[in-house]
Amino acid sequence: MIFPATKRPFIRRLKNLRRTTIHKALRSIMKEVHACGIRIDYLVTDNGSEFINEKKLKEITGSTIYVTHAFAGWEIGVIENFNRLTRRFYPKDTDFYKVTDEEIAHLQHLLTNYPRPSFLNKKACA
Repeated sequence: MIFPATKRPFIRRLKNLRRTTIHKALRSIMKEVHACGIRIDYLVTDNGSEFINEKKLKEITGSTIYVTHAFAGWEIGVIENFNRLTRRFYPKDTDFYKVTDEEIAHLQHLLTNYPRPSFLNKKACA
């Protein structure tokens, strides 16, 4: 999930949290981001082992990578808010293996158009 200045979420359902899976998902997201004409200046990640290779992440995204501290959710407030909104649609015990790609796309659409305050008047890519 990436939140550029437009506050648009880019969502992928992952089969696992291995680095190769994360890198594949990021490549897919970057294709979508470029198709929308959005430039991502930086990417904020948590300190999970799947994000250890910052050099590879920078190569994939072309962005500066920032890693947050352990148990410091306030450092990634946008992501925490996004997770809270996601849980409105899919409770904590949801098995995402049973959620279809169409449902994920619908969630992405709902969260893109979810009203929230912003200082930007940019329009998200449809």
